[in-house]
Amino acid sequence: MAALKEIFDYDQISDFLDGGLNKFTNPVHLRIQGERIKNLNSFMIAEEFQRRGYFVVWDRKSRIDVLGLKPRLTFKFSHLRGSGQEELALLGDKQRFKEALRQENISVPAGITLSVHDKEQGRRHVAAGTSAHVIKPACGHKGKGVTVGVRSEAQFDYAWDLALAENRDDGDILIEEQFSEGVEARFLVVGGKCISVCRRIPPIVVADGRQTIEALIEEKNAEKRMSPGQTIRQIKLDQYRIELIREQGYALYDIPEPGRHVLIDYKAGASTGADTLEISDLVHPDYLRIAEKVARVARTVPVLGVDIISRDFAKPPVASGYVVLEANIAPGLSGHCYPSYGKPKDVITPIVDYALSLTSPRRELQMPSCRMIETPLAPDHPVGFDTYYQRWLEKETGSVTPGAGEQGLHGLARALYDYNREGKSLVFFERQPVAMDDKESVSWSRENQGELMDKPFTITFCGDTSLGYYYLDKSKSKYAEAYARLQKDPMSFFSGVRPVLEGSDEIIVNLETVLSHEPGQPIAGKEYPGCDDPDVTLRVLKELGVTAVTLANNHTMDFGPDKLLAMIQLIQEHGIAVIGAGRNLEEARKPYHIAARTPSGIRNVYVFNGMRSSRRYTEYGFFARKDKPGIASTNLKAMSREIEKIKAIDPQSVVVVCPHWQGIDYQDTGEKHQEWCRAIIAAGADHVIAHGSHKADRVEAYQGGEILYSIGNFVFNSPGRYRSRGADPYGLVPRLMLDGETTNGEIDVTRIMTDNKASNFRVEPVAPPVEPTSLDRDYARLEKNTYASDRPFSTYLHLERELESLGFSTRRTAGILEASRGGKVCSFLETETSFTSLVAYRILKDKARARAFLDQAGIQVARGEAFDIGDRKGARKLVQSLGRAVIKPVDGNKGKGVAVDIGLDEFDEAWKSAVKATRKQVLVEEYFSGGQEARYLVVDGQCVAVSMRIPPRVEGDGKSTIAELIEQENAARQKNPNLIKRPLKVDASRLAGLKQRGHELSSVLAPGETVTIDTKANLSTGANSVDITDEVHPSMRRVAEEVALAIPGLDIVGIDILARDHAAPAEAGSYIIVEANTRPGIGGHLYPTYGEPRNVARTIAESVARKFGAS
Repeated sequence: MAALKEIFDYDQISDFLDGGLNKFTNPVHLRIQGERIKNLNSFMIAEEFQRRGYFVVWDRKSRIDVLGLKPRLTFKFSHLRGSGQEELALLGDKQRFKEALRQENISVPAGITLSVHDKEQGRRHVAAGTSAHVIKPACGHKGKGVTVGVRSEAQFDYAWDLALAENRDDGDILIEEQFSEGVEARFLVVGGKCISVCRRIPPIVVADGRQTIEALIEEKNAEKRMSPGQTIRQIKLDQYRIELIREQGYALYDIPEPGRHVLIDYKAGASTGADTLEISDLVHPDYLRIAEKVARVARTVPVLGVDIISRDFAKPPVASGYVVLEANIAPGLSGHCYPSYGKPKDVITPIVDYALSLTSPRRELQMPSCRMIETPLAPDHPVGFDTYYQRWLEKETGSVTPGAGEQGLHGLARALYDYNREGKSLVFFERQPVAMDDKESVSWSRENQGELMDKPFTITFCGDTSLGYYYLDKSKSKYAEAYARLQKDPMSFFSGVRPVLEGSDEIIVNLETVLSHEPGQPIAGKEYPGCDDPDVTLRVLKELGVTAVTLANNHTMDFGPDKLLAMIQLIQEHGIAVIGAGRNLEEARKPYHIAARTPSGIRNVYVFNGMRSSRRYTEYGFFARKDKPGIASTNLKAMSREIEKIKAIDPQSVVVVCPHWQGIDYQDTGEKHQEWCRAIIAAGADHVIAHGSHKADRVEAYQGGEILYSIGNFVFNSPGRYRSRGADPYGLVPRLMLDGETTNGEIDVTRIMTDNKASNFRVEPVAPPVEPTSLDRDYARLEKNTYASDRPFSTYLHLERELESLGFSTRRTAGILEASRGGKVCSFLETETSFTSLVAYRILKDKARARAFLDQAGIQVARGEAFDIGDRKGARKLVQSLGRAVIKPVDGNKGKGVAVDIGLDEFDEAWKSAVKATRKQVLVEEYFSGGQEARYLVVDGQCVAVSMRIPPRVEGDGKSTIAELIEQENAARQKNPNLIKRPLKVDASRLAGLKQRGHELSSVLAPGETVTIDTKANLSTGANSVDITDEVHPSMRRVAEEVALAIPGLDIVGIDILARDHAAPAEAGSYIIVEANTRPGIGGHLYPTYGEPRNVARTIAESVARKFGAS
């Protein structure tokens, strides 16, 4: 209890805590927030406008444009755009804003502002003070880089370095006196009037005398998942919080006495489990007036969140009894609408009322250029807003709303509101131009829309691209044919690679040129400036289906910032997104967001772009600044910070980083480039797809993701210097496929010929290098399994069936399957259960920590040895004996000092890098190559199934062509629920591979002759799975079981093992543990193409039943 009283007014809120969390019944808002379908603030505002008959167009997840008004209203999150740059700049600079408030006699924290170079002055200031201090960046964001309670020198060093690391735009550092014995509240001010006050409460659980603390936390999290305002505010445990619980006299498995309040954390962080309490009726009116006065200082900002800390909000404020901390232009609204405790406030209506007061209705509206997106919420719900709308019109005929007829956009908006409120499906109109009839009576064609959810969501990345007006105009006599094609048929340059793009949901191209009819003079000293015809280029990009372009490269600023901004505006007007460039640093760094509709639901994908260059590009002025247009850099700290924010909010998101390398034309990437790529993966990125060297570089699997060090050119119409520079004349076109089964998707790569001198400017796919298969047994000659079900595989359906047969009741809520029996509940996220401990999850998320656990348990991870930093000779000798090695610091992080696939030639640089990054020792491990990977499924410590994937191939019968054999293969796949939506397709790359091996699709194979269609074993593109459970050597199964037992708190885990022979005994050097996953897919076990099906869904259900005990 003492701990609670020390940090906030416990006695005043204990009744709220004892009363339990508020219960809400808005399943639509719950799904919107819980599944990140749209930003909930934006959605609630859009919903209210639609209820009133105003048509809303979405731009990605958070921005909405409200039509039917003059001027048009635009919201991003809760921010109503239209504020002046001066006001926004004032709010963004904490020190300037604080001074402005002080001049209005508003209490603010006392303190000083220092340059980032004045650390020692800051140290002296803290040492001379009598109270604790707060240290934070002047241009920080969302509390990042803030340290409270700073008193000692050691605390100062930590706080200063943290503020420096989280500092945005090289701003100053603030040191303020800490306001003691107060609580913080958020005052929401709309149009100058305070309409709601909400405060955060640190995460606390109330004991019931029956459950352990861990169970109480799980119970509260389950309750939070039922509230739109709390579903993403789960209580998460870490070592700090476990220690705090211990300081209160408890362990996680203790059962406190009834009524006891257990504090989980002192801090009230929204993303880590804090609760909200609506206190508008408890606050003294003078505090509302202070918040409104703050809003007047901010002038034209219409919606403002003002953070005030006070010793007692119920009493009249005095100067020494409160301080205003800061103001936010896009405050969250869910804490007011859906508070954990207290009375909910409708803050949406006053926001919309105020916004409408700034505009007037506009008549005679037409359908804007956009496309309709429908997201089903209910299982097997038919997508059908068009039918619903027609019925709605028939029902509402004769009803009129102000400003337009019901059959116009006003009626469409109201129909959308009614349809979405039913909660079976959601419809959005998004700003992506499509051919639509500009009539008020609107209908839509949904052809193929139902198929979107049945295939992997595919994002195709293309390298350096330019039609080459600058290059070909200079060389039009030498390359006359190419120049003539540019003038008459520019699409001809893409005819060879266009088939590679087919089936893509998103196409992202590195547009390395300036689009302008009159570019003017290039930047002084800039070599090889590039410029293309904007009309022709944009027509080509649109015809190809390009959805976004990366612009952080060494040509888009060739003619200065004005031409860049004009190009950005032109591209966006054509419905193509821009990545890596903008009007200022914030825009340039902003990632491109894709809501990928995979077979298992929405996955958020974020694409970052920045350029790494020599110093002269800074001198040219290429890079954006806080108030200057330009492109983004590959600033590791800044990009890592943004990725960490995304992963903290949405751990299931997929982050792809696309760096552009300047200065390594026709060369392989160097160690610095490779270190950067590994570091950005370590920071949370899933894949790196780089470009800029004009040639394809190697591909490396790293920490569960893939690094494509350079994909080279796509269609880049310069002659090229491949031969003179001794470079391979190829580029790569990677496709990221999200099928709902793999954690971060699979990347499939097509190799293309990009040497224009050799190909006469005709870029075409070429066959990939043939990789020998190491299969000991030709499984493709076995008879395929057939299954009675013709329904696509669903993890939840199989689990539900088996659980219900064991007496469980099941239901799905916000993407979670809940199984209950005898008053107990087990929750499933796919195959991950609520019995999986947080500790186990975190160990496996940290591969270094996982390796240590496995090594301690005597499980082979990799042969190696740790060396003192002075024993370079011993380490070199080990590398020599290993052949190829991995070298890394034993205490490293974020990929610093790590070098992979190292031999003696690269040893010296790798050793120096590792020594520089460590304070202890350097680890040298064997680099494992060769072998086959298999997935071992372990349930409650027992290996119950093993599955392996084999590349797609066909076997001849002496009569059928390869094309017919592929049709037969696909017919067989239709009889496998796990493969129904995963047909074997022959793309340009695979066709090139067949030709290289002497075959065409029309070739007839001799009886028994086999042809491999692709060397990669991806189920989503035609591979098959084979059950090898009975063939695996018992010792290999024991290895998998030992892995599961070595990690505390694992109940279900998929373990990927790379072995030279899974049927052979597990011996030193014969295998290596690749990784372990707490959410393994089970479709390949239930429905293998070959071998015995394993009903692992039943095994999992029985595991839960055992834990629940007798029913």
